[in-house]
Amino acid sequence: MGKKIVLIGPPSVGKTTLRKIFFEGESAQRLLEFAVKPTYGKDAIMVDFGEEIGIFDLSGQELERWLESDEREVFFETDLLLIVVDATQPVEMNLETLERVLSARRSLCQDAFVYFLVHKVDLLKPSRLDELEGRYRERLDGVRDLRVHFSSVARPLYLATLKIFIDLLQEMIGKELLFKNVDFSFLKDAIILLSFLRDKDGVPMAQLQDGLQEFTLSVGRLIERGFLKIREEDGKEMLEILPQGKQYINSVISSFSLDDLKGIDTNRLQLHGPGDIDYPFIGLLMCDNLGRTLVVSEAEEGVFKEMFVQNEVSQKQYDIHLIPMFLSALRDFSKEISLIGDDDFHLRGDHFDMSVFDHEGFTLILFTNSGVKLTTFRDEIHDFFKKFVKGKKGLLEDVVKKGDMSRLAPLASEASTWIDQLNEKYKDTVEDSLLSDFNYLKKVYGNLEELSRRIIEKYTGILKQVKLIKERLTRAFFKDDTVALKHLLDEAKQIQKEFPG
Repeated sequence: MGKKIVLIGPPSVGKTTLRKIFFEGESAQRLLEFAVKPTYGKDAIMVDFGEEIGIFDLSGQELERWLESDEREVFFETDLLLIVVDATQPVEMNLETLERVLSARRSLCQDAFVYFLVHKVDLLKPSRLDELEGRYRERLDGVRDLRVHFSSVARPLYLATLKIFIDLLQEMIGKELLFKNVDFSFLKDAIILLSFLRDKDGVPMAQLQDGLQEFTLSVGRLIERGFLKIREEDGKEMLEILPQGKQYINSVISSFSLDDLKGIDTNRLQLHGPGDIDYPFIGLLMCDNLGRTLVVSEAEEGVFKEMFVQNEVSQKQYDIHLIPMFLSALRDFSKEISLIGDDDFHLRGDHFDMSVFDHEGFTLILFTNSGVKLTTFRDEIHDFFKKFVKGKKGLLEDVVKKGDMSRLAPLASEASTWIDQLNEKYKDTVEDSLLSDFNYLKKVYGNLEELSRRIIEKYTGILKQVKLIKERLTRAFFKDDTVALKHLLDEAKQIQKEFPG
């Protein structure tokens, strides 16, 4: 078995329905109309998404069995825990369920990701849902490798839940890294904390808790990575930076302003734009290895601003140059904590994606619409970037040295032409591209679900018609109503023609 998912939660929260819809392709409409039989024991199925995944659906009626008995061994070698709770149930009760499963994770599958689904949100009023989202996210902020989602299989929320499961599977089989799952807040806080400790022999933990309270969640993770340690001194717990931590923070400070870092709102790095930009390839940024932006190129003038500016606050804060600056400062550190590797990487947002390519000290950041897969274009992107750097390296290095950015204007024009060519090629190969485009998948999935609904509706109506004919046939027989009998037999024959034996 390649990967393993364990599906767990209280009874009647919708676990099996989610499994049947998103892993087995059953109709959401039908499952909502006809109650799913409760699971007893565990149902195990295998699915193949390019890699085999075993899914273990654990009975909610036997939650104690899975969490308190020897049956806990079901969690061994689990890659992803999918915990489902009912949105209408008390928050504290749902969080208690989560904590019990997290306890099992700590003992039996420490490396497992957790998707916590607060399900059946269609039963909540929008104001209540907003309140619950805030409460859950506040309580679960900082929990390692945990994603919180709010889901429903009822229309019109069904396709949003499909997106959750697509993200889940893509993340699980390691194809992409979710941009919203990159813990930029932790990385930023960690750098600031390390810089605070860099020239100190140690800081009392009490001072940390009083004066740097926002960084306390980062301490444990930095200790795990060998950047910090806690020692006893005169009866006090002292936090001390280790050589590995000093080496890292010195390299960051040599190339990045901490004042700039402190001023960055990490929420601004999330790709939560309006989602209605038409271009598959939206634009690109090129920067040096210190995060200084050299080339900005857009498919259409102003498209970056449209992506990142949604209100007056973001209008004032908008600065596209923050993205390469921040990525450059944090990338080495993210490698240290195994967040990303040495290869190119791909970050997904809600509406827009960001792919990052490195070559000879320069970085290309390419923005695409969400779901556009780069498989067909990856070699072309690499070739363009390598040739671009090779042909312009002298100019780029000279501009970086002298600071005369105006000399790079022709390069931005050249990059824009290439973006236009990519978009044209994408349209020419749209049929192939659509096959791996989530937006297209969502559309087809929605069409199939609508088809299922119509089929069920049609045949449910026919079944009702057959049942009514049988009832009327019996009455007509006992009343010796030959006219009615002949009419009913004609109706029955007409239905039989539609469904020949």
